[in-house]
Amino acid sequence: MYINIVMTKINNINRREFLEIFGSCSCGLLVASCASAPITERKQLKLIPEATLNRQAVQIYESVKQKTKLSNDKKQLDEIKDIGSRIEEAVSLYFESNNMKDPTYNFQWEYILIDNDKLLPILE
Repeated sequence: MYINIVMTKINNINRREFLEIFGSCSCGLLVASCASAPITERKQLKLIPEATLNRQAVQIYESVKQKTKLSNDKKQLDEIKDIGSRIEEAVSLYFESNNMKDPTYNFQWEYILIDNDKLLPILE
């Protein structure tokens, strides 16, 4: 009988009560999904886990490498690699000097140069 009363009450819920319950539950989920960005410490909403995003990024990157023509300009590619390695070192140094764990410590950095005069989007 108790279950029947509860079910009747649930089935007879009005729109305002529904929105209050739904809103409360949604706020709880949003608060649990909030995180801080590593360097800027700004708040961000994480709806998708970082591991999932990284996995998708790798798939897209590999697709770009397969579908686009890569440049043979060794001089320009060497410049890009030099800039990239300096950025890698600067990021690691930043985290080390602030006694923070470097989130890029196990990244497999790779630099490519796409032979295309157009700006993004290159994925279609």
